[in-house]
Amino acid sequence: GNVSTEEEELKTRAGNKRKRSELESVNEKKDDEPNENPNDYHSAYEFQLKLVDLFQSELSDVYKQNLELRNTLSQEKDKRTHLENQVRNLTTQINQLKSIASHEQKQRENADKKAAAQRKAEQDKKAA
Repeated sequence: GNVSTEEEELKTRAGNKRKRSELESVNEKKDDEPNENPNDYHSAYEFQLKLVDLFQSELSDVYKQNLELRNTLSQEKDKRTHLENQVRNLTTQINQLKSIASHEQKQRENADKKAAAQRKAEQDKKAA
């Protein structure tokens, strides 16, 4: 989904640049000619208004992108926090399981020792 919006934004920006350079080249031509015609002032003013509109639309695009990036960043931070919590929980569980396992192993070893001692006692009885 993000790829298509990025492409659209790039196309829009390229279009805006093209419009701006067209407007600026028109304006430069006007600057070269002497300004006797009052209509020239009017069209220069209109040109300035068009530029303002253009810059405002570019500014709002940048604001929008900034907001989207902020939201994405916030989502990524949430994901990261969630993953860090999962890691912590799993680590705790692993440690608990390890301690249970080692406890059980000790019990097994003790039971084996008792059984061996019992067998030895029985053999000693038989031998006696």
